[in-house]
Amino acid sequence: MNKTSKIRFIKNSGLTLIFSCFLISNSYTKNNEFDIVVALDGSGDFTTISSAIASLPVYNYERTVIYVKNGIYHEKLRIEQDYTTLLGESVDSTIIQFGQLRDDWEKVRDAIGSAVINIYADDVIINNLTVINTQPEIGPHAFCIYGTGTRTILLNCNIKTKGADAVSLWNYKNGMYYHANCHFEGAVDFVCPRGWCYIVNSSFYEVKKSASIWHAGASDESQKFVIKNSSFDGVEGFKLGRHHYEAQFYLINCKFSKNMANVPIY
Repeated sequence: MNKTSKIRFIKNSGLTLIFSCFLISNSYTKNNEFDIVVALDGSGDFTTISSAIASLPVYNYERTVIYVKNGIYHEKLRIEQDYTTLLGESVDSTIIQFGQLRDDWEKVRDAIGSAVINIYADDVIINNLTVINTQPEIGPHAFCIYGTGTRTILLNCNIKTKGADAVSLWNYKNGMYYHANCHFEGAVDFVCPRGWCYIVNSSFYEVKKSASIWHAGASDESQKFVIKNSSFDGVEGFKLGRHHYEAQFYLINCKFSKNMANVPIY
């Protein structure tokens, strides 16, 4: 059975703004203009990403590029400054990892947040690195990236967890998100935006017999979740998607493995 799906994409003005942010991010990376360098071996300005973020001004009015050299950074991060970019040296060798169950964080809350990367700012770009929530259980909420800001961009990233809600960007009123050339891996609803989200040239892998994607677009009838030129795979019997609130899914030129259950988005 051919499970390739082609659905007409309805243009959204919010996505145009996201593409503008994407062009801005590319101009910085091409010119190698790094404001701060993080290196575990001490060859940069800081040895931890969290200390680099802490050095930023409270109110950030210009884009700040934090270049992270290769290494495994055992950290949990909180970004509160707008226009912040985390740029890794290599997508496979620049790794930010931490083990965090949301339920554990709810019991003993810290000031950082319930995810490996917690974004409470607008116009944040995560580029060319891997983010892993290393908690070992399959299924429970274990965020890699959580955010309440808008215009959050993920480029050339690996996002992995064995739990649910790997990428949870939850600005339900005006959240706009753009992700390209990424690999997403997780359990229930592991990519679950609220608002507007456009993902292109990416791969999704479901580790449980549950829904891979989720959307909420109840605040505005134009809010959509659009995925283009991407692929879906996972354990045998995994499901494509589901929703609890009003939602719109558009899958364009996507490919689905034979392991996906023949079940509509529910």
